[in-house]
Amino acid sequence: MQAARKTQVLSYNSSPIFIFEDFSAAIVKKRQEFYSVKQQLKKRAISFAILYPAVLKISYEGRNKYFKQPTDIAEFLGNLPMSPDHSPPEEPVSPTERQIPAVSGHEDDLGIY
Repeated sequence: MQAARKTQVLSYNSSPIFIFEDFSAAIVKKRQEFYSVKQQLKKRAISFAILYPAVLKISYEGRNKYFKQPTDIAEFLGNLPMSPDHSPPEEPVSPTERQIPAVSGHEDDLGIY
């Protein structure tokens, strides 16, 4: 997958080749659990990525933090200053209510929370 990303355009006999990640239903469901938290991170302009299989990496104040459970991130967000519009963080949305695309990134040297 990394080689395919670097090349950007793969072809064989002048025909394009497309490669897509394929996740099991269990991994897709686990990734969907992060949907509402990702929306909160977007509102606060906090950089994040979903790592395989279902770990959310947050880059905040020059450090990377890793979370395996959306509830742990909600606690982390609760300890941050209020968002610019001064509204409290939203309540988590059921993972079955939303579907999200996969996003991948690279891990750093900090531990997983």
